Amino acid sequence: MKFVLNKNNKNSLIKKIESLDKEKTWTISINEYESQISPEQNKYYRKMLRAWASYKPLLIKFKEQNKYAPSPEEWHEYFKDKYLSETKPFGNTTIKIQKSSQELTVAQMIKYVDTIKIFCYETIGFEFGEEEI
Repeated sequence: MKFVLNKNNKNSLIKKIESLDKEKTWTISINEYESQISPEQNKYYRKMLRAWASYKPLLIKFKEQNKYAPSPEEWHEYFKDKYLSETKPFGNTTIKIQKSSQELTVAQMIKYVDTIKIFCYETIGFEFGEEEI
């Protein structure tokens, strides 16, 4: 069960705790609330990916270099791998852990999108909002 505690619902939380089966053992974690990304943030991000994947100067560059032009979803996977992954030790080796963009908080998503915008600008001068969509 997830419960968002605020100054007005403390008694509701106490009632929920009191209603738990006393024959079982429970774990309760209390963390400061951080809002997850909104549908609007996700729409903005997806629109940016579509604009980037269809950006004419980028497509021309790929064609001139005889390279494959990734789809918006492939760019999404690329950026997640580049900016939302971390390598952790695992026995005698390492493993790559990749976060989902849906798990990000509002602040983390803003930073993620800004990082991608910098990448796009530095790659070929793409500025989201100034391209032809």
